[in-house]
Amino acid sequence: MIGFSQIRSALSTKIETLSGMKLSRFPPDMIGRGPAPLSHLSYSIGFDTISGRGGRQIPSKSVELFSSIIVVFSYRLKPTSIYPSSYDLAMTQEQNMILKILESYSGIQSGMEIEFVSSRREIVESAEYSLHTLNFNITHSIKT
Repeated sequence: MIGFSQIRSALSTKIETLSGMKLSRFPPDMIGRGPAPLSHLSYSIGFDTISGRGGRQIPSKSVELFSSIIVVFSYRLKPTSIYPSSYDLAMTQEQNMILKILESYSGIQSGMEIEFVSSRREIVESAEYSLHTLNFNITHSIKT
């Protein structure tokens, strides 16, 4: 049984094995919005929703959960080659992130499962960065 921060940390540890990736000091909802500055290959991880998996919940044993996780990262687009070369490189980075996050977590918690759900991307108004949002579902348990 592990806590939410340990799951976020485990995901972060995997992501940081990819060349150049660095954890942002801002939560996912602030990446690319407001005063949060963007930097190439910065990322943030957050829990979107957390729900029980049904059945009887006995906290003294464990609580089975289904969590929706979002991972947001930025990719700097070269002004002379935004499309297709920079865009293709950003998509390759997205692919690498998905595959890395889907690696095994058996050493963290037996029975913890993660599945890729979807991704979307947007180019910020200045066309300097693309923002990629990856969505995953995780089944796991917590114990008091």
